[in-house]
Amino acid sequence: MPVSIKRLFILPGLLLCISTAFAEKGAFVVYPSWFKNSFYDLPSDLRDAQQKGKHGIVVFVSMKTCSYYKAIIETTFQQADIVKRLRANYHVIGLEVFSDVEVVDMKGKSHWAKDFVVQEKAQFTPTMLFYGANGKTQLRLVGYQSPKKFRGALDYLEGGHHNSMKLSDYLHQRKSTATTSTRQTAALNLDHRHANNKPLLVVVESADCTKCQQLRTMLKAPVLQSFIQRLNSVYVNT
Repeated sequence: MPVSIKRLFILPGLLLCISTAFAEKGAFVVYPSWFKNSFYDLPSDLRDAQQKGKHGIVVFVSMKTCSYYKAIIETTFQQADIVKRLRANYHVIGLEVFSDVEVVDMKGKSHWAKDFVVQEKAQFTPTMLFYGANGKTQLRLVGYQSPKKFRGALDYLEGGHHNSMKLSDYLHQRKSTATTSTRQTAALNLDHRHANNKPLLVVVESADCTKCQQLRTMLKAPVLQSFIQRLNSVYVNT
């Protein structure tokens, strides 16, 4: 007997590419021109960044056929203020997971790219590794980052908050100080047991998430309507 799915949660912003099997055809893009041309000697790149008055370097671990890599390049990295802040404070270095380059890590040890990303816990793409002046990892951002969340991450680093708290705690603390007028005060009732007995579809999204908007468009496709009409659908803003 088939299993009945009563609740299905979809979180578009958390999807990751983990192998070429999940790559989206036609998603291939190149690194922005402002990325640093690197020989992947990270200590050398860090010294160069410091000589230019920057805070550190960022290694952007990617798989160029990953749709989430494409999304961050075409949305977040198209925001003039974000690009300005990144370029002012960091050298950004693109690293393709499946390339055949050798990477010298912050301890001076050489690794193939695929081994380096495993060591740095960056085997999911896209992942951004922020290294500070001391060569230590200040922040690891995994997955697609919306412009809003990325600005929050930059505020977190520039304010030195990485020395005392996790990014999630910082963002939660900042959100908790927002005015009550911007909060959703009404309780969201997900108890649909008596609502025509249909299974419940819960889509968790945010207003500035490109993939979320694409998902909404996809769910409106005529070919899916016979399925969607058999569900009770609720959209939850994060």
